[in-house]
Amino acid sequence: MKYFAALITSTVLSQGFAAWKVLKTEGTVNVKANDVLAVGVQILTGDDGKVKIKSDKTVMFIGPKSDLVINEDLGAPSVSVFNIAYGKLRAIVQKTNEPTLKIKTPAAVVGVRGTEFFVSALGTREVICTLKGKVAVEVIKLQQTIEVPAGKGLRLSKNDDPKLDDNSESLVKKWVVETDF
Repeated sequence: MKYFAALITSTVLSQGFAAWKVLKTEGTVNVKANDVLAVGVQILTGDDGKVKIKSDKTVMFIGPKSDLVINEDLGAPSVSVFNIAYGKLRAIVQKTNEPTLKIKTPAAVVGVRGTEFFVSALGTREVICTLKGKVAVEVIKLQQTIEVPAGKGLRLSKNDDPKLDDNSESLVKKWVVETDF
């Protein structure tokens, strides 16, 4: 799979919005190292693509075959919002008193204050795994928030109720390899 997409940027940044910088890329991606990413930027990775980005409090690893857009929470402009349409990402977020990051998938909104977690959004199924700390996951279809503590994963699908399970060590290792570099 090859992506040939334009980098869409907005020049308007709210005061307090965390600037994101591309630290490293690998394979087929539509951004390059040292790019500064603004609200509205779409990040696309191909079959072999990976991107590592950083803000002042977060490092994020975006895996192959991913499509996400950076937005901001208009009610809390210091919160970065990543809308992931498809793909995988892993984030390491420094602990803070207030949320600094939200990940929106088609089925859920993940609120983060300080943790390491993984999100996989693959069409009709999604998995949110917490490696350290905990995340709050708002399940959109139920309008319910589920806490996902360290060592647990929340599985979401269109046809089934959410399921909280222990993380599979082998699956977590595979995901870390897919997203890290």
